[in-house]
Amino acid sequence: MFYKENNVFDEALERIKLIFDTHDDVIVSMSGGKDSTILFHLALMVATEKNRLPLNVFWLDQEAEWQHTVDYMNSIMRMPEVKPYWYQIPFDFTNSLSAQKNFVRLWDPAEKDKWIHPQSDISIKENPSKYNRFHDLADNLHDYMTDSDNYAVLVGLRYIESRARRFVTMSGKGMFRGETWAKKRTKRGQT
Repeated sequence: MFYKENNVFDEALERIKLIFDTHDDVIVSMSGGKDSTILFHLALMVATEKNRLPLNVFWLDQEAEWQHTVDYMNSIMRMPEVKPYWYQIPFDFTNSLSAQKNFVRLWDPAEKDKWIHPQSDISIKENPSKYNRFHDLADNLHDYMTDSDNYAVLVGLRYIESRARRFVTMSGKGMFRGETWAKKRTKRGQT
């Protein structure tokens, strides 16, 4: 077993400080869940300490979100310490509920009367990228939130909840200063 002197909280803060110290821009990707919420608050602490406010916060709204999640993310995105990147853009999402229709179009302007919840007055409503699938958007929209090539995206997730998450996190492809990170960009606009 390998043990460190610091607790998990202090280790997380140190890792986030390293990211802020070595990158021009830092973007926190949020889902509105517990893991991204913890990461958001840790990053907000570091951004405040380092005078790097407002904190860039990214949320790709999947339209069929729980109302509590929408309300919660609305409160986060309206914080004065946050620069919101709340995307409510049309895109194709895998449809696991139909054998005939593989994808469902979210935020389809032609189907506005069927939207699960209305678009926010502060959200981004036009897709700035060439992508229209969820994972491609989640991996590439960050490029449109900064002019710097030296940026980092923080994603809060517990890899123990999923084998796929564990594989991505532990694959070792994304190394930065001797630490394993989830992904590494090889070229701007490509993951």
